[in-house]
Amino acid sequence: MTENELVGFIKKSQREHSDSGILLPDKPTAKIALNLLLNSSSSDIKMLLLFDENGKNSSLFELIENDIFIKNTIDFLNDSNADFLIVSNKVKTIRKSIFFKVVSDQVDIKNRLKVRAINEYINNDMKSKGLTNEFVISSTNAVLFGDFSFKSDFEPYLNFNDKSFNQTLCRFFDIASSFDYETSSKAKV
Repeated sequence: MTENELVGFIKKSQREHSDSGILLPDKPTAKIALNLLLNSSSSDIKMLLLFDENGKNSSLFELIENDIFIKNTIDFLNDSNADFLIVSNKVKTIRKSIFFKVVSDQVDIKNRLKVRAINEYINNDMKSKGLTNEFVISSTNAVLFGDFSFKSDFEPYLNFNDKSFNQTLCRFFDIASSFDYETSSKAKV
């Protein structure tokens, strides 16, 4: 399948709210998929970003640090009552990012971009098991999940209607962010 055919299939799956898993072979396709997921959602977006010990190498984070995604996030928050929730092991890195600064500068929506520290126990458990997959989920059952570095055998995939996996990731997200929820800006990073 050519890149244009794949993008066409992704757009068709979005329109039809299809329960088809779509493997994303490269970063340009993943960027398109991420923006389509955001544009198809009408309520909360939840994102898990995982960095190495130096606050580097979150490949999903690299995908959100661009003008198109930032503009789409601002439009999404302006056009809805939804929140954009991020859980990460490096809150400070996110708060220093262009993405965070630009979205937070928007007076009407700045309180709806929320960054929380992942629970330390869960973070350590994930590290010990070698779990490095990041994800984005929406309340419309959309799932974008995988290793966005495109260096492993587990390519990221997109599904616009994976209710079961979406619910599993949502439960994980809620547990991972449930500790120190109010003190995320003071979380150890």
